[in-house]
Amino acid sequence: MPINGRFREYYWNLRQLLDEKESILDKKHPDYNFPEDDDTVYYARYLEGCLVFRDGSRLKFEFTLEFDETYTVVEKRYFYGYFDARGVRIFQYDNSPHHEYLRTYPHHLHKGRRPKRGKDKAFNIDIPKVSFAAVLAKIEDVYLR
Repeated sequence: MPINGRFREYYWNLRQLLDEKESILDKKHPDYNFPEDDDTVYYARYLEGCLVFRDGSRLKFEFTLEFDETYTVVEKRYFYGYFDARGVRIFQYDNSPHHEYLRTYPHHLHKGRRPKRGKDKAFNIDIPKVSFAAVLAKIEDVYLR
């Protein structure tokens, strides 16, 4: 497969994963947004959107795609924010280059509400590798049971 075809393949694997999770998603909700085609992945190597779950909670995400040293597609710069039906943050994964004191730097986790003042506390990540599929699995296993 040509190297560029791997980005499209990655996108379609995510679409297939979402099709398999149909029972937990509310794809008809007006805020549900997952790109209908693979153009942004192919041309910009970027994906963003919002999944809405049947309980009204949401996963907002954005990430870029790159190749690692073995030409495997990896999610490079990422943000995954999971919010309850009222919009209160439950958790957020990102890899912004701050919080150098963490063992999993630059990968980190924020939990609970964002503070009105002061800095948002960060924690080491609690899943083996942050990715769209891993975050979706955590939501399904922990929060949608």
